[in-house]
Amino acid sequence: MNAKVQGLDGNRLHRLLSDSSFVRRVEVRESTGSTNDDARRLSREGAPSGTVVVANHQRSGRGRLGRSWHSPPGLGLYLSVLIRPLRPVEAPTRWTLASALAACEACGALGCESVVIEWPNDLYHDGRKLAGTLTELRSLGGSVEEVIVGTGFNVNHSAEDFPAVLENRATSLAIVLDGRPVDRERLASLYVERLGALVALVERGGWDDLVAEWSRHAPSAVGARVAVSGPHGHEGERYEALTRGVDAGGALRVERPDGTIVSIHSNASVTWLEA
Repeated sequence: MNAKVQGLDGNRLHRLLSDSSFVRRVEVRESTGSTNDDARRLSREGAPSGTVVVANHQRSGRGRLGRSWHSPPGLGLYLSVLIRPLRPVEAPTRWTLASALAACEACGALGCESVVIEWPNDLYHDGRKLAGTLTELRSLGGSVEEVIVGTGFNVNHSAEDFPAVLENRATSLAIVLDGRPVDRERLASLYVERLGALVALVERGGWDDLVAEWSRHAPSAVGARVAVSGPHGHEGERYEALTRGVDAGGALRVERPDGTIVSIHSNASVTWLEA
């Protein structure tokens, strides 16, 4: 085994999160299929809001639009957080943006201040993907009963740890930090604590404040060229547009060639084009 591949220190992670007003339960897995699936099962068993599931390895990690997430043991950080909203959920994408912002700020706290957010859920550094978020909801009687926010970070990977299909598209915190190993337990605690603060902000109606901070870390959300395809508009339609920020629900606003502004939701496919 690669000498840098290590297990998570569950006891230390519990200590780091022990004083959190947001965290109610922490589950650490050496290996699992998906932390989102684990959080969902715990929710069915009555787990409280603020339950956190962290894994050293995922066998079936997944991302937005059904994509898989490369989750090798001992190198990345894979975690999911169960949230039971206190007020009706007006727009699920808000939770995705909150998680992306929490992840970006956690990376910044570790010295990776040049990490940026690409709407709605990805973190990039110098054009290469560093982390991503998947938000899943369960509704009952028209109201959202649970929100599960799953996030995967590439942490201590070197370039050769990525499969060939990702070697020119992915990066890690260690690569960004010129080979310096990153403390995964500290990253987890930084992310969860920041997510808890942003959840509280959304719950008390501070969406505009969150968007302002999110936008500061998402330069491509305004004025970038994108290609849009998928369920928005006519089935199979594909067109190029310019990004114009996000709307009140967290959807991406784009300007079409005819000058009309439309909102793109996270079930559409958005490809970022060269300037």
